[in-house]
Amino acid sequence: MAALDDAAEHGLSGPARLAWSGVWLVFLAYPIGAIVSHHHSAAWQVAAWVSLLVFVGLYLRTMWLALGADLRGPRPAANGWLAAFIVVTFAMVVAFGAAWGGLIIYLGVATGATLGNRAALVTLAAIAAATVAVGAGIGARASDIAFDVFLTVALGVTMLGVRRMFQLIVDLRDARDQVGRLTATAERLRFARDLHDVLGHNLSAIALKSQVARRTLRTDPAAAEAALADVEAVAHASLDDVRALVTGYRQRSLDDELSVADELLSAAGVQPVIERPDELPGGRADELLAWALREGTTNVVRHSGAAHCRITITTGDGEARLGDRRRRPRDGW
Repeated sequence: MAALDDAAEHGLSGPARLAWSGVWLVFLAYPIGAIVSHHHSAAWQVAAWVSLLVFVGLYLRTMWLALGADLRGPRPAANGWLAAFIVVTFAMVVAFGAAWGGLIIYLGVATGATLGNRAALVTLAAIAAATVAVGAGIGARASDIAFDVFLTVALGVTMLGVRRMFQLIVDLRDARDQVGRLTATAERLRFARDLHDVLGHNLSAIALKSQVARRTLRTDPAAAEAALADVEAVAHASLDDVRALVTGYRQRSLDDELSVADELLSAAGVQPVIERPDELPGGRADELLAWALREGTTNVVRHSGAAHCRITITTGDGEARLGDRRRRPRDGW
């Protein structure tokens, strides 16, 4: 998942770009077959091979630029190369005949990889119309024309779908990050509210008692001493309350953590499956398992890229165990 995220935002690496581009070179079998299987003059063959090399160069350059940028949006740097590639391809089909019609298929791949959705669809439609017109003009069979049009449009739309997939991958990652940030923000707000509730009254009492001690310090030392004693007692009580609050904030029960894990995983697009005994362990085991579950849930949401997560709690023989198993979209349980 991390590799796909990086590819979506920064483009494919050099070897990956060559692999994605090179896989379509199989369709060069059509023009190469036309060159080697027919008797043509030496000049014609030289022109054909040179034209084919120019075609491959334009194709690889266009795809290199298209796949090396943000795969989610259009790539302006490749637009000029794509235009030149389209013109040269149709010129070669007109010059060398119907056997070279398969080259038009490459235009669909390059268009889908380069242009935005609307521009790509308009361009694919124009290429399809030009293919029909050129094919009819050079005497190509109707079945060959239909085959070229179908593959050109289908592969172009497929490339648009691949780019849409990258967009969804990045959107999912961003959503997961947002869930993590919102969860942390909600926890901080909850802690702030609880802290205000705990300390608000006690700090008010300390302020009032301090005022009493200041006013009576000279006229009634005993009353001032009593007020200061009350201040000390309230301060100690406040300290104990804050310690209890922080402990509760950091250490939710295992039952609470299971509920939180279910909510977080669902919100992050991970399907949770929680298996738990009727009676959860208590005491120290509850604290340790709750902590482990909290950390594990955070890792799943932020880093795993899983589509499913199974959480299992088992008890027996004086032991309590917590386990999780994550499944990526193409893995098994």
